[in-house]
Amino acid sequence: MAVYENVERLYAWIDEIPLSRCKKNLTRDFSDGVLMAELCKHLFPKLVDLHNYPSANSHTAKVVNWDTLNRKVFSKLHIRVTQELIQQIAACIPGALESVLLAVKEKAEAQQRKNGAVRSPDGYQRYRGEWGDNMVADSFSDIGILSEIKKLKSEVQLKNDTIAVLNQKVVHLESLIDMKDKRLKELMASVDRLQAQSKESQESFCTTTAGN
Repeated sequence: MAVYENVERLYAWIDEIPLSRCKKNLTRDFSDGVLMAELCKHLFPKLVDLHNYPSANSHTAKVVNWDTLNRKVFSKLHIRVTQELIQQIAACIPGALESVLLAVKEKAEAQQRKNGAVRSPDGYQRYRGEWGDNMVADSFSDIGILSEIKKLKSEVQLKNDTIAVLNQKVVHLESLIDMKDKRLKELMASVDRLQAQSKESQESFCTTTAGN
């Protein structure tokens, strides 16, 4: 049960960190090392140059990214990641990734406790450490608050999307009304012309009859 709770807390912690990809399946999403590089960049900015970690589809390219992380980042954080574990992560073996994520999380929290932190308006704590300015949620109660904020933002976005759709419908209806008004004016103009022509014909007929 404790292991399950730790993993759930780990996932909640990751959800609050902005990454470039939507996180649907962590084992697969993190397999090429790109999101791990972004995560470490977020927590330890001075350790990571994101251009060193291109997106990868092949197993070999994924391993290269993880080897780079292992050499340039994990070694400085004193996190031991074996080649066997890297192979498992790149192959999307369940449970392999979580061990590294937990180690990174523990390092970030340890540095937070060591260096202190100041709460920022976005609900995170910012602190200056050995590897640059960092930002992590200071407790899981904060994560709950941030999750609620995220939920509210989603609801607002949904309402904004609905309003946008309704506005498009209004524009479409206004366009139809304009077209109908234009058509009505054309028909009225045609009626006026026909009436004028009819009047001219009647006057011409009357003139001809009177002459006879």
